[in-house]
Amino acid sequence: MNDKVTESVGRSITWSHGRSITRSLVHCYILLVILAGCVLFSCKDDNDVISTNSSIKLAFSKDTVRFDTVFTTIKTATKRILIHNEDKNAINIESIQLMGGRGSFFRINVDGYSGDQTNVHLRGQDSMYMFVELTVDPQNRDNPVFIEDSIRFVTNGNTQYLRLEAYGQDVYIWNKKTLAKDTTILGERPLLIYDTLTIGSQAHVTMNPGTKLFFHKGASVYVKGQLSAVGSIDNPVVFRGDRTDRLFSDVLYDNGVTGQWNGITVDSLSFNNVFENVRVRNSFHGILFKQSLPQQKKATLTNVIVHNVNENGVTATNCIIDFLNCQISNAKQMCVQLVGGQYTFLHCTIANYFNAVNESRASGSKALYISNIFNKSVLPLDRCDFTNCIISGSNNSDVELSNKLNGNAQTPFNHLFTNCLIRVNGSDDQNFVDTIWNKDPKFANLNTNGDYVYSFELDSTSVAVNAAARAYSTSLLLDLKGVSRLSDDGPDIGCYEWKKKSTK
Repeated sequence: MNDKVTESVGRSITWSHGRSITRSLVHCYILLVILAGCVLFSCKDDNDVISTNSSIKLAFSKDTVRFDTVFTTIKTATKRILIHNEDKNAINIESIQLMGGRGSFFRINVDGYSGDQTNVHLRGQDSMYMFVELTVDPQNRDNPVFIEDSIRFVTNGNTQYLRLEAYGQDVYIWNKKTLAKDTTILGERPLLIYDTLTIGSQAHVTMNPGTKLFFHKGASVYVKGQLSAVGSIDNPVVFRGDRTDRLFSDVLYDNGVTGQWNGITVDSLSFNNVFENVRVRNSFHGILFKQSLPQQKKATLTNVIVHNVNENGVTATNCIIDFLNCQISNAKQMCVQLVGGQYTFLHCTIANYFNAVNESRASGSKALYISNIFNKSVLPLDRCDFTNCIISGSNNSDVELSNKLNGNAQTPFNHLFTNCLIRVNGSDDQNFVDTIWNKDPKFANLNTNGDYVYSFELDSTSVAVNAAARAYSTSLLLDLKGVSRLSDDGPDIGCYEWKKKSTK
């Protein structure tokens, strides 16, 4: 086969292999290559040209990275910061350095690379992420310790700092802890609970004012013996999840997320429990009193708040319990579920406006559910009195009274509401006396700003203001926050007394 190249009349280049390309196509191909080179050369625009201008500064999504209270020895969640080059030209960040060095509690990761970095290229009008986390060593202090550091950025000789701040808190860590004998928890440092904190059947556990229990995911309290959680108005006993960070910049985990821990369960054979100035929040269930024998006082709850739970706020079956100045609010199922037994509620607010991050009220959810039927059998409801109480919610039917088994009403089913505000349609009879029916109680804040913050204190225009029966209020002169109910024209319905704010 001849490999000689000849020029034909058709102005083609012919190889003896039989392949041919016209000269015009060759010219086009060469032209395209030249044009592509020109385009590539011209595309090296300003955002690829590295500027040496010392006036160029980096922009940060925040100038200070703040961590809420951090438990010592426990790694935090990661904070994310956006670093942006607002100039049209690319820049070379000469160094990114954590100023505390190896002794710092903080750690950084820049655009996927851990630790300090040098010569980081950032194109014009482009951004990159930096991540920050920390683990605080034990401080041997009861009170939180302020922790700070900074990150230094040097760009074309121009120096900038990003501040890092946190509070480190020493904690006692209890994992599958059983208190088998009488114990007093002083509340000097928080308790971080993993798995289950069990109060043994022979133990009486006292929690002093200021005791704070933080529960890891799935952790709980189980009371077999006796619990006296006695806080003060200014220093309550707190049961809550261990997430102290933010879900979004304006939403704390502590406000927006339910089911962070399992909750408190009181055993059938546990009696004479005391919850006074106690806060329970963000659990799966709030306080669950298991089926008991209504011959002995199960518990007394005074100035207790149970808020933002994934199931029921308070569940009690065949128990004797008194509720005084209690706020039980925002449950995905029932705020209060009572079956059989004996109960009294004085100056309480039961309010179900549940709305958590990616969650809403379940079908059949109520503010208050009362029954004498349990597992297809009758548990007598001997007494269930509500006096000067608010029962309200976001549904049209937030109260359910259920006493029928196989279509037949069962007894005893004794309930009495006196001087209550109930936000459902109804009319007074022998079980409802001097009731304010279907009126908005006008609470101070029902997630007004979309940050999942709620306040069930009263607005000045609420119909509950000065509407309580004074005769019943004399036995409970101070509200949940310690405000006198006799300081104005009359006591208010619910657990909060409206008070004119000081103008000073």
